[in-house]
Amino acid sequence: MEKKFITGVVVLWVSFVANATNFYVSFSGDDANSGLDWTNTKKTIQAAVNATVPGDTVWVTNGIYILTGEITVTNKISIRSVNGSGVTVVDGGGITRCFNLSAACTVSDLTIRNGCASGHGGGIYCANNLPVITDCVIISNRAGNGASGVSAPGEGGNGTSGQTGFDGGGMYQGVASNCTFISNRAGYGGPGGSAGDGGSGGNGGKGGNGGGFFGDNVYACAFTGNFSGDGGCGGDAPSSNVGAGGNGGSGGGIFGSIAIGCTFTDNQAGNGGCAGVIDPSTRYSTSGNGGGFGGDGGG
Repeated sequence: MEKKFITGVVVLWVSFVANATNFYVSFSGDDANSGLDWTNTKKTIQAAVNATVPGDTVWVTNGIYILTGEITVTNKISIRSVNGSGVTVVDGGGITRCFNLSAACTVSDLTIRNGCASGHGGGIYCANNLPVITDCVIISNRAGNGASGVSAPGEGGNGTSGQTGFDGGGMYQGVASNCTFISNRAGYGGPGGSAGDGGSGGNGGKGGNGGGFFGDNVYACAFTGNFSGDGGCGGDAPSSNVGAGGNGGSGGGIFGSIAIGCTFTDNQAGNGGCAGVIDPSTRYSTSGNGGGFGGDGGG
């Protein structure tokens, strides 16, 4: 009985692999195409992803793929470039996150750049630690800034505090292997709201953590020139009750991660925010708050 069960599992696995489908993406394609061969390619990565079932692979050929919305993956699939990260680029254009991954998928051999999120993970957001990113260059992405506090200019009004900046400028959660993280930034803390006569200014929000990567595990990755978020400035007030500056975020390179075989160069923790101004006409201010910890790694 045991032997029969094992044989059945092997047969099911072989059948699953044999039934896997390749989909192909190129600039000369059309999303109305089947995507099943190089003469009928899809034009966008998302259209190919939408056609997949678990076990399939999306192959992306050379080019710069500028996104108008994040690529969302909910299946256990692979997305790979044909000729490597040097010639295949996914670009968020400074307006959208590049990838939003919620399944045990893999993304390989791409440059992922200029992603911009309103939350965590400017380049790549992983809903859990199942997605795996390999052999990618992750560059110039940024996580969302914290919202500003609300001002209360009326007599006795108190400004509210700014919100904390978001984490993982380059990548949030998931697993990264043999990737290069360059010039990514976690979110800034939001500034505190200003106060009215006799009121108190709001405090600045703390900067986000993990400029390059925020998560659990990174293997054989290089981190260069990444930044955690600066703290937001405190809110102004006519009296001495100005808001305090927020602390800078920690871990310019990584935060909360186990790094094995990684290198770190010129990563920086966030600066502390300035305190609010007491008299705007003289720009008199009390001291700000502290910077974050760990230029390369923290937490």
